[in-house]
Amino acid sequence: MLEIEDAKHRSLRILNELRGKADIKAREAIEVYNEKLDFKPLCDYMICADAWHHVTENLQEEAKFVFAHPALLQKHPKTSLYYRGLCGLPQKRVQKLSGVSGVTNWERGSIKNPISNENAKKVACLYNTIISSLITRTTDWTLENGYRTMLATMGMSLGGTLNNLIGQEAEKEVKHKLLKWAEQKDLIKKEEKRIYHLKGGIQMIYDSDPDIKFLRGKRTLVTIEIKGGKDRSGALERLGAAQKSFAKHSRARNFLIAGVITESMRKMMEQEEHGSIESFNLEELLKNNSKFEEFCLKIFDETLEIYNPIPSK
Repeated sequence: MLEIEDAKHRSLRILNELRGKADIKAREAIEVYNEKLDFKPLCDYMICADAWHHVTENLQEEAKFVFAHPALLQKHPKTSLYYRGLCGLPQKRVQKLSGVSGVTNWERGSIKNPISNENAKKVACLYNTIISSLITRTTDWTLENGYRTMLATMGMSLGGTLNNLIGQEAEKEVKHKLLKWAEQKDLIKKEEKRIYHLKGGIQMIYDSDPDIKFLRGKRTLVTIEIKGGKDRSGALERLGAAQKSFAKHSRARNFLIAGVITESMRKMMEQEEHGSIESFNLEELLKNNSKFEEFCLKIFDETLEIYNPIPSK
């Protein structure tokens, strides 16, 4: 039933995002752009001559609806979503291939400084290289085909966004539950912003990289990484991110709370070079009180030794 609820939530979020019509708004920005765009010579903008001929002569489409131009990207950065969608590229891939960071902010409309001509041209040339290849490698490419690719790309991007949101919600829930447990056991002596002073001179710090850590003085005793994503295809990538964090605290007791734990993940954790990694399934931890109690005892009793569940006589 939980998986069905997750599916319902995911579908609703994707539907609401698509209703925002970001792709349509990007196209409208291109449509109302009336300044002359000079794409010549084509090679300067990485446009294949055959692709150009197919679009402008065979299909009789305006070039700006297929090929990106630096001037238009600078004027309306959100149109990056449109051209990226035609190419079927995720944002991270665009940033890696073009060498331009911040494309995500272009499309969100949250850039702080104007886009330089150099960066705009790098991104435009990347888009034109990909779209030229797509056009010349198919015999019947049309702009309608491009729109279908765009919707598919948006769907995949939204899937990635939802995975990130799931991870953030999981992190909040675990942190809240852990804090509540420590408060109930009277382990917290003083609170600051995201820093909790516990018995025995220990600090519990809520941050990132790692998500939670316990210190005594400058020594890290326990670290916890929370990876809430449930898609199995990205499981090893999430483990890799956690391992990088754990490697900085190899002498600590390291815990991974994961939305899914695959057999491949278990094997990698067994072979961990920077100290052992103990793992817990996120859903079990949050839904099973005895499992969460076991987790807390490993931290506060076994490791930190500031809570003893058996009253002394």
